[in-house]
Amino acid sequence: MLGKALIYSYFALPIILTVVFMVWQLIRVRGKTRWPISDKLLRPPGESCRRKLEQFDERWILHFLGVLLVWFICLLILVKVQQAVAPN
Repeated sequence: MLGKALIYSYFALPIILTVVFMVWQLIRVRGKTRWPISDKLLRPPGESCRRKLEQFDERWILHFLGVLLVWFICLLILVKVQQAVAPN
């Protein structure tokens, strides 16, 4: 019975020491770590880029609809000219 307890302690001691060492390292590293920004930010990073992309998306749709409208008008004019030239 005592032999089993000794065998288990031989396996448990390195594991316990490893966990204690890892926790100690974590506490030591976190104590030295300094956050890059300590103040509260007014805008998140990339906010101006997001706004520019949003404006581009809005303008892109308008430009696409404008080109589509011009194409449709040209198509209607072509159909009217064809009907005027060759009614049958």
